[in-house]
Amino acid sequence: MTAPVSLVDIINRTVGIDTVVSSLGITLPDIALGVLNTLDKNDPEQLAGMLPGMTSLLGIQSGTVYLDVATLLDKPFNLRDFLPNSGTEPGSTNKTFLRSFECIKGGTTMTPVDSGNQVNVFVQDSNVVGLNAAVTVTSYASADMTGDTFDTETLALPAIDGFTGIYTGSFILTGGDTATSGDGQLALPAGGSVRGVYTSLSAASDVEIIGGNLADGLTAWDYGAACPDDAFAWDAARFGETEFMPAVIVLEPDVSVTVEPIAADGESTRFGLMAFKSPSFDGLLCLKADDVILPADQTTFAGLFAGIMKALEAF
Repeated sequence: MTAPVSLVDIINRTVGIDTVVSSLGITLPDIALGVLNTLDKNDPEQLAGMLPGMTSLLGIQSGTVYLDVATLLDKPFNLRDFLPNSGTEPGSTNKTFLRSFECIKGGTTMTPVDSGNQVNVFVQDSNVVGLNAAVTVTSYASADMTGDTFDTETLALPAIDGFTGIYTGSFILTGGDTATSGDGQLALPAGGSVRGVYTSLSAASDVEIIGGNLADGLTAWDYGAACPDDAFAWDAARFGETEFMPAVIVLEPDVSVTVEPIAADGESTRFGLMAFKSPSFDGLLCLKADDVILPADQTTFAGLFAGIMKALEAF
């Protein structure tokens, strides 16, 4: 146990465990952050004593995870190949870790223009894929999306090239006391609010993906974030989406194979699953299943990750 604890201690002393976790798009619960913040980085024994208890809280059963440091140190491996596969973030030119979702979510980005604000709407739904996603946006005079409708616009968001089930389109959000439905502009009275619903082909009812007002902001688009708590979700295979076609598993430096889809695991989840280039981290991570200990692969690592995320959600 000494070598793995030393490795985690080095990470905690330098970069910080919370920093590494958040860079992967994982939000630790406040209780876990509170515990980490109380640790004295000059006293590694504190971390060593805490780890066994934390693993059980994270849903990791004793005797199921093994770290083979000797194998890791036995051969060279590029540092970037320890990371998940990456690509261009939808709706942006930025690079991000690609994620496979099995739930519906949406959001907006907003850019000021002469006539008001251009609101870019995003929908993510890889369950039933079409050419467009139908979204209806509605404004209200009230600040909490209640009362009489003030203005309504219907949008057909085209699919984003290079992705499966991600759509985007825009409308202009304007001020004023008059409204004309169907003109591509949503009039919003001072102090009013906006609600947007997505007509899903798979969910039993329309799905709210946008809500809010200008004072507090509209629902923000965050590709890597988990779906809302009440999101419509399903059990699906992962990594079969278009964006994962270039994804690889690195066997050794400059030697790789294509990532294959992994089968549905019998559960529906709200978080995005990443395809790591080396799920075993070059032989470091080994998992026990059916009394056999083997280096983690894409499927077994996904199971471990899903268990940890579900445990975090329970806090």
